[in-house]
Amino acid sequence: MRAIKQSKISIPIFSKGYASSKWCLKEVAEMMKHKDETKHMILPIFLDITPDEVQHQTGNFGEAFAQHKEKYNFKTVQEWRDALQKVVKLKGKHGVFIKKVLARVLISLKKASLDVNDILVGIDHHVEAIKTTLQEVNEAVVQIVGIWGMGGIGKTTLAKVVYNQLVGQFNYFCFLDDIRETSSQPKGLQYLQSKLLSDILKCEREEFANTDEGTKQLKYRLRHKKAIILLDDVDRVDQLKALAGDLAWFGLGSRIIITTREKKVLDLFHVSDIYELALMGEGQAFELFCRHAFIKGSPTPDLFGLSWDIVRTTGRLPLALEVTVSYGCMTNSETLAGKLWNRKTIKSHGCVVDCGTVKWRCLY
Repeated sequence: MRAIKQSKISIPIFSKGYASSKWCLKEVAEMMKHKDETKHMILPIFLDITPDEVQHQTGNFGEAFAQHKEKYNFKTVQEWRDALQKVVKLKGKHGVFIKKVLARVLISLKKASLDVNDILVGIDHHVEAIKTTLQEVNEAVVQIVGIWGMGGIGKTTLAKVVYNQLVGQFNYFCFLDDIRETSSQPKGLQYLQSKLLSDILKCEREEFANTDEGTKQLKYRLRHKKAIILLDDVDRVDQLKALAGDLAWFGLGSRIIITTREKKVLDLFHVSDIYELALMGEGQAFELFCRHAFIKGSPTPDLFGLSWDIVRTTGRLPLALEVTVSYGCMTNSETLAGKLWNRKTIKSHGCVVDCGTVKWRCLY
């Protein structure tokens, strides 16, 4: 009851079982009383029941009140009835507003969650290890974790999964992707600074004349915002200095995840928690390839050997395996695909596949 008195807005959610709880009825009566005294705003939402059932106490509400009459005095029951009748009449006034509120909530949830491939293999233990590192630190500090590994190994996917599992704990969030490429463009770093600020503050994007101006804005406007931030594909220290130059820029409890191919960047930025993502095992790589390549998730006998050749040739890199499938058309029914595949067309350069050399010929 104290929470109702201290709040400015109440949102009672009416369901079929609502009236069976005396505590729910007491709360809605308190809301109406508080509204009459202080102009408290009430936004009723009817989940699986109609406003008429609530107002006239029919159906489930009628059955519940029949029991209440046997247990409680007439005055108490009547107060509950009056409160329900009054609260229903508010729906017309605030109906449009409620829809807008719900729409904004859905938009926020949609923006918060990052798109991740549905086919994931051997990633769970990596996710848990990084989450443990991020969560075991005191909430009173800002924590940075760097994920390091070669290109195409799955750093971004791993970081996205961790981000998605933790973002619900934060009111502020931002994902900056492809920082290496974006920052190489004219005013690229200023753009990234502006996006970081606008995403976290949920405001219009501003243009900064230079990175110094962007740094100043980030420093003073984000210091009290507890945020989770994912900085993807960083390859230079100046990028980190421009986007997360000092932990004091962010609110206590903030978490920053960095992905990079260059460990020296993390070392120069004094990141103490560095997670090296190693190549997946051959068995996991084979499973990943098959789940992408075959409808049933496994090859027919005549394509079994070829599938293993592809896994080994591509260096067990998740991205290379996915790209290989995207250039091919291997199916359980197309047994000639393997015979027409030129094994020399997939070339590995230092375990990083040149996707342009992946070529397939298939029959239908």
